Amino acid sequence: MNGYIIGIDSGGTKTKGVLFDMLGKQIKDTYSGFGNFNVDPSMTKKHIFDVLDDLTEEIDVSELKFILIGVAGSSNYPDKDKFIADISKKYQTEIKVVTDALVALYSVKQDKYSQVIMVLGGTGSVIIAHVNDKIHFIGGYGPLLGDEGSSYHLVIQELKHIINQFEEKKKITDLTKALLNKIEAKNYTDIKAFVYNNTKNKIAELSQFIALYALKGDSEAIALFVKEGEFLAKQTYNAYRFMNPNLEVRIGVRGGFLLNAPYVLETLIKSLDQMNIKYTIDDSLSDPVIGAYYLAMEYLEKR
Repeated sequence: MNGYIIGIDSGGTKTKGVLFDMLGKQIKDTYSGFGNFNVDPSMTKKHIFDVLDDLTEEIDVSELKFILIGVAGSSNYPDKDKFIADISKKYQTEIKVVTDALVALYSVKQDKYSQVIMVLGGTGSVIIAHVNDKIHFIGGYGPLLGDEGSSYHLVIQELKHIINQFEEKKKITDLTKALLNKIEAKNYTDIKAFVYNNTKNKIAELSQFIALYALKGDSEAIALFVKEGEFLAKQTYNAYRFMNPNLEVRIGVRGGFLLNAPYVLETLIKSLDQMNIKYTIDDSLSDPVIGAYYLAMEYLEKR
């Protein structure tokens, strides 16, 4: 079948788009800036349109069969219908806008597996279970209600810990001194100004600084990363409760924090091994945007 599908994965650090043929072959890919409706809707829309314009530059848009966009913060974005209408008007094809986490899930599920759990630990976090054609979300409530198992959550927990050290007159640790210096805080009360005057992404970047201390053996830093891994394991088990326990579950792990931060993935797997779960880990690390193709094909087959 002739034609094209465009898949987009837009998250906290970048927006990636791929032009696929109908068999899933990647014809062209391109990148733009971050995408998160909870952070900056106008820039998110701009970056997505930049990607769409680039991908359609050398094709006849009448040959577009579907555009599938996964973007962070889409589930509660109030102007999503208008956003979809604007894209549809310009490119004259069917559009679906879903959460970027669902796109990541389909990069694990593809068209092969019936029971899948996707564990996403990045700037934010979410667990998604797919079983019997139903989708179940665990976590993913954002920075105000959760995000356990993410780089942002780890940093906020440590900043709270620093405040407690001072208010309860506890020993001021080396990590505390280093972090205060890193954010140019003259005293611990400056933490409030740092948090409320910076973006979620900027705050989450501090996890990389804390990781340096964990890798040096700092017990305080190690405990932070282990705790986030335990959070993800608990949420994964909650997702597993939706599954048929007699069948094996494929668990995909995605997100820069989960995959690259010390101790997080190690703790997740160690915790899962202690539970009564029949599972395999998807360690193929396929690009999440691949999931946009498989999800688009599923929508096309059902219509």
